[in-house]
Amino acid sequence: MATMLEVAKRAGVSKATVSRVLSGNGYVSQETKDRVFKGGGGERLPA
Repeated sequence: MATMLEVAKRAGVSKATVSRVLSGNGYVSQETKDRVFKGGGGERLPA
């Protein structure tokens, strides 16, 4: 299971951006969303 920090590092974004992508709050570009989901490598994130 990947942590938000690990996903953020892989995607080259901040932990706050990963949080916004996962929660759906705030604007995040589609390109950044794609990078975050790819940064997770298909792993689950802790709830």
